[in-house]
Amino acid sequence: MAHPESSGAQLLESSDIDEGSVDSAFEQDSTNIRNGLIKVSLQEAIELAGILVQTQFGDLNEAKHFEGFLDVAVYLPPEYVEVKGAERMILDKWKTMTGITWEQGKKMFVNRVRGSSTYGLKYFSVNEIKLQILKLPILKFERLLATEHRSSHA
Repeated sequence: MAHPESSGAQLLESSDIDEGSVDSAFEQDSTNIRNGLIKVSLQEAIELAGILVQTQFGDLNEAKHFEGFLDVAVYLPPEYVEVKGAERMILDKWKTMTGITWEQGKKMFVNRVRGSSTYGLKYFSVNEIKLQILKLPILKFERLLATEHRSSHA
């Protein structure tokens, strides 16, 4: 992923998408990721945060960009903000982004988000009640339900 020639960057570049559409998709997707509306793994979140930091600050300069420089809450979904070592992981990923321009970074980010297996899913917290035949307490479970226009997954 460290090079703009990666397949993700080429997807948007080869299509007929204007810069305004890329900007709009980038803003929407980055906001949705940071707000936890699009669910991603920790690894995906770190990768996306590295791209966001590259688009915001350009190439990493280790003399001024070191641990304590980033506010991880600005770049990660809420569920990963408290992960120990998250800032170090973002800085390490950012280091691999050297040479990627702002425009390339936006396209990479959008392609990574849109290529995620969870992109397009809507999540709802639901309660499931299991009744038992014996007169024991009713069991109540909380689950996350993901739906898309073709199917639903629990």
